Amino acid sequence: TYRKKVLDYRMFVRPDSLFSRELTLETQRQLSHLDAFKFVNINYDSTNSDGLIANVFTSPLSKYQTSNEFGFIQEAQQVPGPFANFANIGLKKRNAFGGLESLQINANLSLLGISNVGERDRVYSLFEYGGEVRLTLPRFLFPSSDEFKRRIGTFNPKTAITASYSYEDRTREDERARFSTGLAY
Repeated sequence: TYRKKVLDYRMFVRPDSLFSRELTLETQRQLSHLDAFKFVNINYDSTNSDGLIANVFTSPLSKYQTSNEFGFIQEAQQVPGPFANFANIGLKKRNAFGGLESLQINANLSLLGISNVGERDRVYSLFEYGGEVRLTLPRFLFPSSDEFKRRIGTFNPKTAITASYSYEDRTREDERARFSTGLAY
């Protein structure tokens, strides 16, 4: 179920208007950019009164999407490093609150060993982990007038709200933690 008002900002084919190939393609393009549908087709049927009825057919993408990446890098000339071991895991939920939003949660973990060039027996390491939460809305939050949202619909407006945390520990050097938030259009 999708919020009709949000879809309305991306629909440029309107009842009782003249047929326009450009508006049909723009509607199809805008609905495709929402990251909610596998495909978008718009077909026209004729009526008895020399008019056309626009039919919009879509197929939704899966509500959940996962991603993962694991890796290990070893340089053959130096033992035990440099080497890197990393893992990135992500989860995306489409239409999270019924308004065609997407909610993404990502986590990462990495370990990096660095050999000291002058002292082959000393290895420094870097341990890092973190995560990010991102909510992407298919519209501008502010200003919020309906007329403004409808007018800028062709520019594919989006609002992204993010919060992230990362921790880094450089053995024998320093450690730091960072928390950040953001709001972007």
